[in-house]
Amino acid sequence: MDDAVQEVFICVHRRLPEFERRSALKTWIYSIAYHTAQNFRRSARRREASELDEDLESREPGPGEHVAGAQAGRFVLEFLDRLPRERRDVFVLCVLEELSAPDVAQILQVKLNTVYSRLRLARADFRAALERFEKSDRQTEVT
Repeated sequence: MDDAVQEVFICVHRRLPEFERRSALKTWIYSIAYHTAQNFRRSARRREASELDEDLESREPGPGEHVAGAQAGRFVLEFLDRLPRERRDVFVLCVLEELSAPDVAQILQVKLNTVYSRLRLARADFRAALERFEKSDRQTEVT
């Protein structure tokens, strides 16, 4: 994580003379951060899934409500991994990072209506995945 942050600052410093002011500085920097995060995410995928599970569990020591939080986190990560990249990018930027749709369109270099369409589909996918998860969770409690 620290390496990614440092990479963003280095890239912003190196590319600042190229900034053409066609967008807000915030959007331009966020675009660099987004693409850097994508690169780091791709390299992180090479790690084994078990290593990721160990990291999640080690950060959430203790029973009870911590278990529910870990399950929710795992659910979101698994949902994002299964989501097509285009929808995932929009979902993360709009829902999790709370960026505006116009900013997301500029960062991803797509039309604004494309952002809205992908966001609508991603939210529908999330609702369906959540319903499946809750249904399977209720079945586990019964048995």
